This record gives sequence, structure tokens and C-alpha cells, in this order.
Amino acid sequence: MKKIVLRNVGDGLNLIISNKTRHDLIVDFGGDMNLNCPWVFQSSFLLSHFHADHYRGILNCRRHHCYWDLENFYYPEMPSFSEAKHFYMCLWAMNIRISKNHPIQNTIFEYVRRLNIGPLKFIPVSKGDVILCGGRKYEILWPPKILHENEVLADIRKAINDFEEAKASDRELGEIYQNISRKYPETGIINELGIINNEEDFRIKEFDGELSEFVNKANNSLRKAANRLSIAFRQDDNILFLGDLESSEIKSVVTDLVANNNVIYDIMIAPHHGTHWHRSLTSISADLCLVSVGQKLKAKIKKEYKGICKRFVRTDEWGDLKLRKRSPISWFD
Repeated sequence: MKKIVLRNVGDGLNLIISNKTRHDLIVDFGGDMNLNCPWVFQSSFLLSHFHADHYRGILNCRRHHCYWDLENFYYPEMPSFSEAKHFYMCLWAMNIRISKNHPIQNTIFEYVRRLNIGPLKFIPVSKGDVILCGGRKYEILWPPKILHENEVLADIRKAINDFEEAKASDRELGEIYQNISRKYPETGIINELGIINNEEDFRIKEFDGELSEFVNKANNSLRKAANRLSIAFRQDDNILFLGDLESSEIKSVVTDLVANNNVIYDIMIAPHHGTHWHRSLTSISADLCLVSVGQKLKAKIKKEYKGICKRFVRTDEWGDLKLRKRSPISWFD
């Protein structure tokens, strides 16, 4: 790792890991502030999960006529389980229903395709996959390829039930879901649904109004369930990235890391802006624990992270965090 930059985007995330010239891994580009458009993102982009605070900045780039030079765009693969397609369709429909001035899930791929100056591969990844970038290997720790975890499945099924209640009470949400279902009635390749190049889906739908109690409840349930399927990865003993995982998934990931004696890291990016925690994390040790957080979430940061690292550093206090790997790790301008 040549250098790492965690930009101060408020309540969101934009992480840039530079290995060598023109071989960056960019992780997410979203937040509620400082989403200045880079003229070029190079090499590879990883979207940890489909929440606007992790992809909102993509729209800014499109509006300001910036261009990227990516080779690969990685995103979380939907695990295999009986309700997988239904859950994906619920997420897709809800993102359309609540979208306002930012790209919805089924247009993110088309936005990135249009931003890019060359051909681009869209690659879903899950546990056990390895991303190669700049001569470095990034091991994907989560989501699993097959979902067995009862707590996760229970949350997903609750989210689906909440969505069905919302769909029955909200005519527009019902129409959105029907349109999606008619368009892709037979597809079995869930993880390719959003990649299909479809001009009519490229138009952003605007929403300006009140959402019903049922729609808000379903949206919150779907967001929590989507967090449980966020990408987590490690890069040797340099970086541990835990996405927006909930406590149950943090425990699963850490259990595997402990079993393989992968518990000491230079840098850890705290999950969900430092607000999610599981006691199993006391088995992990890091020189630096970095937190991307803004005004809304800063009061929810878990103080326990200070006990597993030598230095605990937050973007809301330090601004952009720029580090170069030395011995010891130090700051640079």
C-alpha cells in the first residue's frame, strides 16, 4: 500500500487506496458534504452496498462532466437464498420510490458506464473472492455466497413483509414493483439485473413529499437488511474494512479472521461510520482505527473502538485523512 486517503464527506464514505501509479482501489463515493468531483478515478471502484450515502457523489461527477478511467467496478453479490430475487426487487423498488436528486440503484451502473472513458467490467463479489489491484490482493470477507445465518434471514424476511404492507398501502410503490416484475419476470441471474443497459431507466425520478408510516417502516427495514449484506474485505495485514455490517455479521467476519490468525492490522475502517460494534472485535488489534463520520452520526460512535487501536481518528475532527505507510505510520500533506 503506497498511501490511503479517507475523505471528509460527512456521514458517508470515500476511501482511496493507492498501490502504485494508476492503480487505485476507490471504495464508495457518497456522503452529505465535500463531494467534489475528481476529474479521474482510475483502475478499480468498489461499491460496498447500495445506500445513497455510499454512492451519492457519482451524480455530481455526471453533472459536472467529469470522466473516470476505470477498468473494473465491483459490487456486492446477492447471496443465494430462497427469497433472494424478491428481496432484490423490493430493494430496487424502494430505492426508486424514495429517490430524490441522486441516482437510484438500477441506474448507478449506467451512470458509471457513461462517466467512464473506456470499456468497463461490472463484477459482483462475495466471500472467498479476491480482487487484484496494483499488485495487491483484496480478500472479500462478506457477504457469503450462500446465506445460512438465521438472524440475517429473519431480518430480510421482516423487511420483505414490511415492504408488502407498504406496497399494499402505497399505490406508487405497488406500480413501481409491478413494472420491475414485468420487465424481468424470468431472469435467474439476480446480480445482473441492474447492469442491463436500458435508456428508459436512466431518467432520475424525483420525489418531493411525505412518505407514509408504512413506507418509512419498510425503507428502514430494507436498509438494515442491506447493511447485513455489505462488502467487507482485508488486504493482508494492512487494511481491514468492515463496510456497514451489523453486529451479527461483524461477529461472523471476526470469527473467521481469528480462526485464520488474521487479527493484527495497520488500519481498520470502523463499520457503519463507527456506530456498529460487536464484542468479538476485542480480538482485533489495529495501529489506526479510522472513522468516516459527520454531524448526524457522530454522537453514536462506539467508544469501544479506542480500546482496540493505538490511535482513533475521525474525519469530523481531522478533515481529510491522508496517510502513507511508513514505520510507524505517519501523517502527510
